[in-house]
Amino acid sequence: MWIFELLTALEPYPDIAIDWRVGIDKLKSVDDQIDIGLRICQEPELDWVAQHICTFSEKIVASPALLKRLDFPKDLQDLAQNYPLSGLIDPKLKRIWQWQINAEQRFMPNRAIFFASDVQSELQSALAGRTCSYLINSVCDPYLENSRLVELFPEIEKQKWQLYLYRPYQTIVAERVMWVYNRLKEILLAKIVQT
Repeated sequence: MWIFELLTALEPYPDIAIDWRVGIDKLKSVDDQIDIGLRICQEPELDWVAQHICTFSEKIVASPALLKRLDFPKDLQDLAQNYPLSGLIDPKLKRIWQWQINAEQRFMPNRAIFFASDVQSELQSALAGRTCSYLINSVCDPYLENSRLVELFPEIEKQKWQLYLYRPYQTIVAERVMWVYNRLKEILLAKIVQT
């Protein structure tokens, strides 16, 4: 994984401290004292120096066992009303995010029976045959390829998301921050080329 590569690259610099946090909470660069960040969003903030890393889409997935038990949903309305769903929790609002399928189609997963604060847990719920889940393609694609998951409604255009590596725009940036930023950019872009 690329975090391992970054930490390995830091071997000659043992005094550089890394405070690495993963979450879906939208943090503010100044308030939360962020030197470097990765964010999935539609476009970068105006106060960022940002490097586009890649584009993601989302997919609605379910296990073959769940679909064998319930059959395929007829449409998104049928899915929303009659199928067990997972929901990703918005940490600020303390409720689940809506499923933003695309610019025209979205719904609140009112029949959510599994709530999580991270996509890996949502993935496990789908793999266990517990729920239909709406996941970023990089998370679910390996399981679609080995048939442990099935994509629902692949014909419907899904929302596109961008992954950005960023740092706050500042006139003076510490050399160590620039070194880590540039090294992380190289690692991430190399990983994207490999996939």
